[in-house]
Amino acid sequence: AAALLPQPAAKTNDTPSTAPTHALAVQLAAQCGVLVQNLGALPLRAGQRVAYIGAFAENPRYYGEGQPSPAAIGALNAALLKGRRVGYVTGFPANRDERDEGEFLRAVSAAVHADVAVVFAGLPESFVSPDADRRTLRLPDCQNNLIARIAAVQKNTVVVLHAGAPVECPWAGDVSAVLCMYLAGEGVGEATDALLWGDANPSGRLPETWPLRLEDTPCYLDFPGDGVTADYREGVYVGYRWYDARKMPVRWPFGHGLSYTGYVYRNAVLSADTLADQGLVTVQVTVKNSGAMQGAEVVQLYVADATGAPVAGGRVPQVLRGFQKIALQPGEEKVVTFTLTPRDLSHYDAALHDWYATPGRYEIRIGHSSRDIRATLPLHYAGTRLPPLQVDETTPLGILLADPRTAPVVQHALRAETAAMTNGGGDGLMPPEAMAQMLDALTLRNMI
Repeated sequence: AAALLPQPAAKTNDTPSTAPTHALAVQLAAQCGVLVQNLGALPLRAGQRVAYIGAFAENPRYYGEGQPSPAAIGALNAALLKGRRVGYVTGFPANRDERDEGEFLRAVSAAVHADVAVVFAGLPESFVSPDADRRTLRLPDCQNNLIARIAAVQKNTVVVLHAGAPVECPWAGDVSAVLCMYLAGEGVGEATDALLWGDANPSGRLPETWPLRLEDTPCYLDFPGDGVTADYREGVYVGYRWYDARKMPVRWPFGHGLSYTGYVYRNAVLSADTLADQGLVTVQVTVKNSGAMQGAEVVQLYVADATGAPVAGGRVPQVLRGFQKIALQPGEEKVVTFTLTPRDLSHYDAALHDWYATPGRYEIRIGHSSRDIRATLPLHYAGTRLPPLQVDETTPLGILLADPRTAPVVQHALRAETAAMTNGGGDGLMPPEAMAQMLDALTLRNMI
């Protein structure tokens, strides 16, 4: 039973350290930890029977390259130094993929008799290297297997992840909570302890999309190539742009992160509904901490091009153009302000060798994550600059109809053609949507 497991003694570190610097490392690590899932198992509470499982609890992976810090400790030692009552089972090693059935049985037994089981998992250093690219998003099989077995017997299973990048989490639907600590530096142990036990409120956000599986990633069919050449084919559809453009289900979206409190967004407003060529507009939104715990919210600003104009290389559904992290006491509210210029609406135009924003309608989206948009505001861009347009017999009418320099000429020709068809006995039964699709693809050569 977790409560009856031997309580390991807290380890002390005799190596001198700069306390203020280490305290800052702990503070920053706590702010960067991302609570990606929580069905109620967190935060942990005094009096609960808690079982820590997995060698990462003792020896977390907290840096990529370089020398380890003598001041770094794991979450287990941090808990013991604070006098928390936790049991511990190694379960699986932190440096290799190795399964020991005896350890597995001890871990499952501890989970059964505990109120909460916390599994510390992650990528061993041997699984990643700065000299080679990863070929898989999987955790070691021993970790995935044990997490699944523990989740089958303990509904309050928490997984703490120590990895520098996304991993597949096939057990995510079976566990209660997932806390991603990434490679959080020498303060990772104390920071993880503070976040698990509610001494700190999670406020980190995912800096990338976590896919359901490797096959969903933009580069899957093109990497690693033939061993000599790997083609870069995703173009502008990098990261969340790829998943959003395909409306693809993901494990956790870009910008996602939960808290132990709640936040309410209201009164989103633009200073003007039109943005001039050299002008600017401000975006404001009021955010309130609606819970009972002090926290920090990361307000994110996305811009979506709704002009409908063709964009060389493709138009992405939305682009992050700003974010602000604000600390709020329970019941407190603050006004968050962003400033937008034409540059924030722009994409890179290879023909211009410059950034360019198409005149027309845009959407300003304010959200908690890329897939949790709380407010959408329309904005018209009254730009006067137009990119070069070269027209030949292969140019589609869709491009000509979207350009104010050629649209009147094409529209006049289409009206004449419609009149001729009507006079000649055309049936006029084609649905408007089908007609629009046909015209978009019709070239000048076809029209003639």
